[in-house]
Amino acid sequence: MSNAINTLNRCIKTSGGRDVTFIQGYVADIENENLKQDIRKRFLSVPSTTPQGKYTIGLVLSAATLESANKLIQIVWDISRELAEAG
Repeated sequence: MSNAINTLNRCIKTSGGRDVTFIQGYVADIENENLKQDIRKRFLSVPSTTPQGKYTIGLVLSAATLESANKLIQIVWDISRELAEAG
């Protein structure tokens, strides 16, 4: 499971200086298909997130989407904790 946690930690990317600030979740590296789909579903349950292909979920950051960004961060922490507890 530590490999899954490391993969999850790599899922969240930021814009890297582009004009539009965004958060992007990428789940393709997660080997367990059920876990991959669960994480994608959880990310997409957050308001203002959008699918950007089969494995990528995005959220454009603005004053209006800060609450959604906080929810995404909490999902990442929750999943990390769940994976750690599962061992």
